[in-house]
Amino acid sequence: MAQYFFSLQNGVAQRDTDGQDCVSLVAAKEAAQRMAYDFARNKNPTELLGVYISVTDETGAEVFRMPLSVVDDMGHQLDRRR
Repeated sequence: MAQYFFSLQNGVAQRDTDGQDCVSLVAAKEAAQRMAYDFARNKNPTELLGVYISVTDETGAEVFRMPLSVVDDMGHQLDRRR
């Protein structure tokens, strides 16, 4: 199991120092989607522009970003290709 860190980035980094064990990168993405939904659900969409969760691995390398502005009310990432 790998450890991933989920840090909120909104102009000022709010670093995750504890991390979370995830069985895979897919599981880490699902965890980030849940976190994004929990944070974004009561916010005005304009407040979320440019805000994202940066997910890093144990080495500190960023493995992906989850923009809060593209998470729907069910916690799913929206398809921005439309």
